[in-house]
Amino acid sequence: MNELRVVEKHKDNLIAELNSKLEESKVVVQSKDKIIKDGGKMRQDLEEKMKKAEVIAKELRNTVKFDA
Repeated sequence: MNELRVVEKHKDNLIAELNSKLEESKVVVQSKDKIIKDGGKMRQDLEEKMKKAEVIAKELRNTVKFDA
């Protein structure tokens, strides 16, 4: 009977440890997801800025041609 309690206690400790590791893994995955989303947003923002810069550059070229 005592061995059964020891085995049960050991099993409970293992389950608690695995649950803890699972929670840590969830936090890591959430953190990586946030980094990926932030990186995607940053890329999108840079693409928008690049398009605006290209439009301005084109307008400046047209202005220079017109003035010349």
